[in-house]
Amino acid sequence: MFSGKGILEIKLSIYLLAGVLVLGGALLGYACFLPVEVTVNDSGLIYMVESRANSVGDLLEEQKIEVDFHDKLYPGIYAPLAEGTEVLIERTVPVEINQPGVSATYYTAAATVGDFLEEMAIPLDGSFFVTPQLDDPVIPGMEINLVPRRVVAEFEQKKIPYETRKNEDNSLLKGKHLIVTEGRDGVRELEYRVVYAGEKEISRELVQERILKEPITSVVNIGTKVEKPSPQVVTASRGERVQDYSNEGLASWYGADFQGRRTSSGEIYDQRRFTAAHRHLPFGTLVRVTFLRTGKSIEVTINDRGPLKNGRIIDLSRAAAEAIGLKPFGVGRVKIEVVK
Repeated sequence: MFSGKGILEIKLSIYLLAGVLVLGGALLGYACFLPVEVTVNDSGLIYMVESRANSVGDLLEEQKIEVDFHDKLYPGIYAPLAEGTEVLIERTVPVEINQPGVSATYYTAAATVGDFLEEMAIPLDGSFFVTPQLDDPVIPGMEINLVPRRVVAEFEQKKIPYETRKNEDNSLLKGKHLIVTEGRDGVRELEYRVVYAGEKEISRELVQERILKEPITSVVNIGTKVEKPSPQVVTASRGERVQDYSNEGLASWYGADFQGRRTSSGEIYDQRRFTAAHRHLPFGTLVRVTFLRTGKSIEVTINDRGPLKNGRIIDLSRAAAEAIGLKPFGVGRVKIEVVK
């Protein structure tokens, strides 16, 4: 049992506690109605506001600041407000990333393409070709294309043409040649460093060149020896001895315009006989004429002088020209040899 004095002390304690609680509650209620000054940074737009809101969310509602679901808010929407609180709002925009066969849309507050790719942990070590450029500003709805970059070594073989060395050879007749060493082309290999964006070639750089096979120089001996004319031997009509005669050159023929005329030997020209005109072989000399084009030969008797045109060595009758196939050509290369 409490004494009267004890009961009185208890009552006084209760009254004192109640007073403190009432005073504390009154002070707290008063503080709740006092405004606090906070700083709002809305994507670089900074301003100061006085607010009686209890949380960041209440502040946004009080100040009628709309924040999109994808926007970033620091501190969080449920964070309490206090004097000097800084509220940061980062506005985001949609950006589409395109890779071969894959596309995705992300929201970002990054200022440049490079900042956004770093934010997405996409390597900027040259593994991709990026468009637009890394320092281009990010704009709403932007498409960023990432194309894989490949660097490969490619090889190409090319021919090395051989050279030809000519040597004069006085043991060979002029106009003749002798291949001493046959030429062979060489081979060289080119190595390129080729950069591809996907399947498109971007650059090609020659790295090195190797000789796989050296070319072999062709060596040719060119004849310089001049052949002396072979001596002529025939038996003249007067019986004196001359040297054997053979020659190559152009032959022509003559026919109806001279039919029945007297030749230089005094005989009458007959285009149907096998006769010929020569500049110096004795009259009556029998020679074999071979047309080199057909390989046909005919024996004719020299009974006239000619040909009149330079560069020709014999003028055949029409019959002789027809026999060896010369007539259709008019002029042809022949070989003549003294038979008798």
